[in-house]
Amino acid sequence: MAPNATGTARLLPRLTTRALGYVAAAFHSIERVGPPLPPGPVLVVANHPNSLLDPLVIFRIAGRPTRPLAKAPLFHQPGVGQVLRAMNGLPVYRRQDDPSRMHHNEETFRSAIEALWAGEAVQIYPEGVSHDEPALQPLRTGAARISLAAEADAGWTLDLRIVPVGLTYSRKAVFRGSVVAWMGTPIRVRDWRTAHEIDPQQAVRDLTAEIGRRLTRVTLNLTEREDRGLIETAERLWTAEKALAGWRERPGFVDRLPRLQAFALGLAWIRAHDPARHDRLARALHHHQRRLAVLGAGEGETPPGYAPRDVVRYALPRAAALLLTLGPGLLGMLLWALPYRLTGWAVRRID
Repeated sequence: MAPNATGTARLLPRLTTRALGYVAAAFHSIERVGPPLPPGPVLVVANHPNSLLDPLVIFRIAGRPTRPLAKAPLFHQPGVGQVLRAMNGLPVYRRQDDPSRMHHNEETFRSAIEALWAGEAVQIYPEGVSHDEPALQPLRTGAARISLAAEADAGWTLDLRIVPVGLTYSRKAVFRGSVVAWMGTPIRVRDWRTAHEIDPQQAVRDLTAEIGRRLTRVTLNLTEREDRGLIETAERLWTAEKALAGWRERPGFVDRLPRLQAFALGLAWIRAHDPARHDRLARALHHHQRRLAVLGAGEGETPPGYAPRDVVRYALPRAAALLLTLGPGLLGMLLWALPYRLTGWAVRRID
């Protein structure tokens, strides 16, 4: 390949990565926990709660270009296909899309392995599908098979690392919500050499299970969908009671996520060991949520008392701020209304 062609081939993914990262940041406030991706060959494994936005978030926080594995039909979608090709994306052929083309996955896996040999970063979603479930779904073995094959075929000298990335959205369907990208502890694939040499298939299963454990540590996992509202309400009440934040302060989602994980574990334990207590707690939290809905307030906006002085101090600044920002706010809504609606329409067509 000519030098200028090589330079262009390297520059295009970098420019595309930067542009797509800005797009993701326009839709959500993105916060990263942990360092960016290390240099050298890296396989990024992430949960998949938000369809097309998840890869954009990783483009934003990775600190380097990453080649995405994406379902094959996306490569034929106008716009999306061009972007995936610009990122040197790799198509994954799924049974539910076209069973007759699944044999092409061997070519995709070989391309992913060659990318890792070249020191690139590749991103894959081992759940295999984007979903709205409240917890991580069973993982497929593709990530483990690619990483073990890449390391083994390189004589166990590649020093490939698997980096788990947990993506948790505060309000994923709402414009300008928050998302935390939690970089987990990397897995050094060469540490699996002995297991792979003894029983390659068992090594694939065990490494897949380890990837699942690492992803569980950096994601929010619930038993039921309705648990999300319960633990968020409980966490805010607990935060206020412990004076970790003032009654008008709203801690960032990145600060709240570890507490939400702890509350999720606690709620699951109570449900399993004391169902009656769980039901009482759920009813109390639902009642509290209904009262807040009537007031049009959140937990962080509810003062500990309702003395007239507190009510006035609360209401006057907000009324003034509302009057001052009403005009610019309406203008912003008008400017963003069409892109917002077009994005939802495009995602529904792609899904």
